[in-house]
Amino acid sequence: MVRNFLAIACVVSQSVMLTGCDGALSSSAVRQVLSRTTAVLERFDRYMHQYDYKSLSPTMSRQLEHWLNQELNKTPRITGKRILTRMKSDASIDGFGDENGNGRIDPADKRLFKIEIDTYNNRIIATAEGGSTYGTRPRTSGFMTGFFVASLMNRQRAAGVTQSHFANRSVYRTSSSSSRGYRSARGRARSGGVFRGK
Repeated sequence: MVRNFLAIACVVSQSVMLTGCDGALSSSAVRQVLSRTTAVLERFDRYMHQYDYKSLSPTMSRQLEHWLNQELNKTPRITGKRILTRMKSDASIDGFGDENGNGRIDPADKRLFKIEIDTYNNRIIATAEGGSTYGTRPRTSGFMTGFFVASLMNRQRAAGVTQSHFANRSVYRTSSSSSRGYRSARGRARSGGVFRGK
């Protein structure tokens, strides 16, 4: 019983350290989000190359969201609430806290962070809602020139996102390659996905 109590206390303390009293993500949490997201995006890029997908269909966008949700909610938890992601028309990805635990993004769910691909500066950016911004360069060679990023760039252009959108932004640099989140997702990269058709 004591062991169970200590385990619960450990999980709770981890969540408290990564989120503030108002539910906002701490700097440590944003770095975790960036690390895990980068791992999934690189894994998804390899998947598109493996099965020769040239563009990001709505079905594949949902699969990407599913992979992100899995990675962002593994132990240790980033926040006390389940994280749900949604890709927007401008190719950015919003992360929400599932307030009622129903597994769907509802109007009451608060946005926790935003993920952006900055191809002009060769980086992936994570910004906490009302907080700090961190960026990292992809570890996988050729990631920024693959079909996946090309599809995201097409969405950005259609939405009017230009280089000026990323200019003059205060972005802390971090590395995802040394994180446990990256190594975990990297180890699962060979498992593939659910798609087989084109």
